[in-house]
Amino acid sequence: MHPVSNARLIELIESLRFLYEPCDLVELPLHLLAAARSCVQTDGNAYNEVNPAHSRAIGVLDNPDWKMEDLVEPLETHMHEHPVINHCHSTRDGSARKISDFMSKADFHDTGLYLELYCPLNIEYQMAITIPTPGNEIVAVVLNRSGVDFVEEDRAVLNLLRPHIGQAYHNALALKKLKDEQTRLNGTLEALQQCVVIIDPKFRIKFASPRAHGVLTQFFGPRSKSSKLPAQLENWLARHIGRNWRKGTLPPVREPLRVFADDRWLLVRWLGKAIHGELTLVLQEQASAGSAAEKLRPLGLTDREAEVLYWVVQGKTNPEIAIICGGSRRTVQKHLEHIFGKLGVETRTAAALRASELL
Repeated sequence: MHPVSNARLIELIESLRFLYEPCDLVELPLHLLAAARSCVQTDGNAYNEVNPAHSRAIGVLDNPDWKMEDLVEPLETHMHEHPVINHCHSTRDGSARKISDFMSKADFHDTGLYLELYCPLNIEYQMAITIPTPGNEIVAVVLNRSGVDFVEEDRAVLNLLRPHIGQAYHNALALKKLKDEQTRLNGTLEALQQCVVIIDPKFRIKFASPRAHGVLTQFFGPRSKSSKLPAQLENWLARHIGRNWRKGTLPPVREPLRVFADDRWLLVRWLGKAIHGELTLVLQEQASAGSAAEKLRPLGLTDREAEVLYWVVQGKTNPEIAIICGGSRRTVQKHLEHIFGKLGVETRTAAALRASELL
């Protein structure tokens, strides 16, 4: 990775102070754009959700002179010409990519994408990162410039920011699900599909739904006091809250804590601090890959093929699946080719949809 100066690193760290604040999906686009804008200088940024398979797009812009309703039609019409979208769609690689990585300026100027969309906005250079999502949809944070192209330090900064943006996105999804369940069940926390735990700034449990108490015992063992947070959970929170951060160092990505017990996984997400410093945790149980793979056997898959397909459904990339399964990328790709043949499909998305019906 290209080196990043101390000044740029400090800007990046500062952007994370508000990036992880609780945020719903409505507020999320401007939240993410503000984080990107504080790290990389641009003439305007965009948050886009695009579906290349159906040429559909929606988005939010942070430049007041740009109107999204005027840009949707040319973007959808010429989406197939966008090299970064095509690259992400075919490879699921979400790292920072520039249009100039794939084509010269002269070739870019010859496209309808430039003539009808970017030229009227005086956009000459673009760099984007994408967030992994299941299916065909691509969620992207797009940075635009008119004067000079982005340099490698800009790319390095954006790649450092990307996993934090991705986690903020998934936290917003979890918060939306929690709110939807709370509304549907009229606030009856005991009946929520996801368990809720609220703790004070000293990591003492102030409230836990009855089901949450049972889940904590199942995955972390008995506790001497009902108000005591399991040590593993407390240590994980301490790392993410910043007690162990050194000044001038980049904080870790706020990934969920994953704990395995009784052939099930527990995902613990921290949704940020409330007004009085209280912390909200959402606990979600998931079947292990082995249990889920059992449900995929009617598709005629081997155990390893079923495991690979399960992780595809979870939105994992080939390199990530290779690490999880202890194999190589080439082996994962071979398994996918066999899966496609057995299911009679041609894409990861189609295979994931078939598997989702059984899971």
